[in-house]
Amino acid sequence: MQQSLERFGDRVEVRGPDGATASFSLHGGQLLSWRGRGGDERLFLSSLAAVRGPKGQALAIRGGVPVCFPQFAGLGPLPKHGFARLERWEALPGRGVRLEVEPGRWPGWPAAARLEVQARPSEHSLEIEVQVEAPGPEPAEFTLALHTYLRVDDVTDLELLGAEGRLAREAERGEFVQAGPLRFEGEVDRQLLALERPLEVWQRSGAGYRPLWRVEQSGLPDAVVWNIGAAKAGGLSDLGPGEWRRYLCVEAAHIAAPKRLEPGQKLVGLQRLVRL
Repeated sequence: MQQSLERFGDRVEVRGPDGATASFSLHGGQLLSWRGRGGDERLFLSSLAAVRGPKGQALAIRGGVPVCFPQFAGLGPLPKHGFARLERWEALPGRGVRLEVEPGRWPGWPAAARLEVQARPSEHSLEIEVQVEAPGPEPAEFTLALHTYLRVDDVTDLELLGAEGRLAREAERGEFVQAGPLRFEGEVDRQLLALERPLEVWQRSGAGYRPLWRVEQSGLPDAVVWNIGAAKAGGLSDLGPGEWRRYLCVEAAHIAAPKRLEPGQKLVGLQRLVRL
């Protein structure tokens, strides 16, 4: 059975050969859902997620897999995490979604760009491929992240392995070497740079931990790990009460330094989520 794609209003569903599905929103071009054959959801989506604000302004959807492009976070003149998650994308038959950005479309970023996001769902894994092409005539320089929200029972019961000994970066601490597993007892917003092996998420089980997720990536050398924590969760109007416990963001990224594409060049990045 071949993978197929159907469109339901502003959503596009991709069905894998084994019956697993992945659903895109055309608003922001982001994945909203990954379900197994039995319908169990693997991605977190806030109960208060919205696409429009009170004045009709475009909002980023809280959850799923937002595409942060061409600017990660607030480090630049563009909206936080860039404009791709605020734009309307189009369906890409058989694969996913596409966005064409004309030169000068957004003040502060003069280049043209062509983006595609594809999904390949199965019962035990989800492959997310992002392609960025610079059609010219100017080069395109950007940072990029797949802002993946993993659905979890309780983030405080988790630890993340695979970044030990790698360079890490936080806004307040600057750069440092990651020592040991990363745990989530408060807000965590950490960049992990130039990773050499997959990250794994383990869950507390009895007196120890058991493996829950493996996050593999290629073409995107960095990662961001984020959870808002209890203290600041109330400041997010699009996050339901107590929902900060229900997600962990593990984001494949190219953020240590901007990526520059000359006209005609393309970046292909892949994130593979594996349930263990």
